[in-house]
Amino acid sequence: MRHDPVVVTHYTDPWSVWCWALEPQLLRLKERHGEGIDFRVKLGAIVESPVGPEFPREEIRRMFSAARRASGMPLDPDIVLKPWPGTTVRAGIAAKAAALVSPEAFPRYLRALREASLMDGRNIEALEVQEEIAKACGVDAQGFREAMETDEATREFYGDQAEGRLKGVTGFPTVVFRNARGVEVALSGFQPTEAFEAALTRISGARWVDAPAPDPVDLVRRHGRLATAEIAEACDWLEDVATEKLLSLETEGKLRHEERCGALMWMAS
Repeated sequence: MRHDPVVVTHYTDPWSVWCWALEPQLLRLKERHGEGIDFRVKLGAIVESPVGPEFPREEIRRMFSAARRASGMPLDPDIVLKPWPGTTVRAGIAAKAAALVSPEAFPRYLRALREASLMDGRNIEALEVQEEIAKACGVDAQGFREAMETDEATREFYGDQAEGRLKGVTGFPTVVFRNARGVEVALSGFQPTEAFEAALTRISGARWVDAPAPDPVDLVRRHGRLATAEIAEACDWLEDVATEKLLSLETEGKLRHEERCGALMWMAS
């Protein structure tokens, strides 16, 4: 059954641990329903003002550990114990700069920011880190610097954030589904795949039929590097089954893996 296209908007912060935890569900949504959705990303900031010494680092560290357990995504909870950059605004502005000057590279750049902060413990608020990642992702270097220096990216970032507030977005992740009649359904926080399927059904008035599961090797090649949890979600496998299948593909020389922050990351051989 064909459906009118549904606009799916993800309101996110590159620093957000729960946005990172939601990567498997969003990957499945795009892989299995991609022809029927128009997927968009809007940026915002979890922390807009510098935090004081009362910042509850141990509590947040426990939350990071919970996110890793719930999602299966690689994540280093100890990064929250490192010196804090103050806010999460500049990383969002950098992501907006990448979207402005190299739209085709924007998904890679946003993903790389998440990996750099939550797996590698790097300060993605720092311009030198942002520019290094931009270069690695194929973002136009001169255009990126100009978007940052002229405040074009800053204006666009705060425009995204204002839009989110008008829609009642109070935290990240928030994913909003909108049909052709303008009716919206919003999902806030970490949600299972079933919640996304239910939102699609509710917004369109009919159950969506999944596209066939992707070939895991092709999936990894297209995305560069994926966690076991992401491949499992996209292919409708249990995570232990996915690990067994992926290790078999590694034996065949089609994939390779590395252990990162409590999970396996897969790349094409």
